[in-house]
Amino acid sequence: MRNRTVLFATIVMFAIFAPTGEAEAQFTPTGVCGPQPTMTFSGTGIPNSAVMTNSNAADLGVTLGLTATARFSNPTVTNIACSFFASPGTDVNPPSPADPYARWNFGWFIGGVNATMYRYTLYYDFNPALNNADYGFLLMAQGQDSWNLGMNFLSPPSVLPGVIFPPTYGPFDPNAVGKYTFALQALDDQDNIVASSVIDVATFSAVPEPATMGLLATGLIGLMGVTWWRKRKVEIS
Repeated sequence: MRNRTVLFATIVMFAIFAPTGEAEAQFTPTGVCGPQPTMTFSGTGIPNSAVMTNSNAADLGVTLGLTATARFSNPTVTNIACSFFASPGTDVNPPSPADPYARWNFGWFIGGVNATMYRYTLYYDFNPALNNADYGFLLMAQGQDSWNLGMNFLSPPSVLPGVIFPPTYGPFDPNAVGKYTFALQALDDQDNIVASSVIDVATFSAVPEPATMGLLATGLIGLMGVTWWRKRKVEIS
């Protein structure tokens, strides 16, 4: 709780730069997927083997990280190249289920030698429907944490005015099946986006096992190959 309080005290300083209205753009997974052993997401034992980071982290001196993990002893969150798969349902660890939390968390990281030179926005999603653009967003500062979409501060009436702008779709339903998108962006003084990391978290009644995900990935690659061959054949003909 102390880390969260310090973070909010810091990001209040950026409130005057807040955009108005909800986000309208649709995000697609962006970045480089891989292990980040130095990222703890302000916890102990939180998996960091699959974290999506911005592709220009080394050149910019800023690293933006996003991941999804199981909350406590819930079913493992699996992934294919940082496209994550989680189990729907309400977590039973306090303050849930009285305050309904999902069985999975999303983790974020903002750091690097030049991290204080930029401003940051974290977009989050309550709408499980595919291809929607109804995002909420927060003004962020350097730091890291693991949050749950069921946390009160992400939803009205608990949001911090001028700093947290919740989605118009809501409230969050941890039992819903669908896809949730998270995007972390770095902006310069002219509001240009200089770095971004984006992940999707899909919730299914049965989370794909690693072997199943391998078959799925192989099938997708095969389908892409067949499509290319057919297109090429038509062009040659």
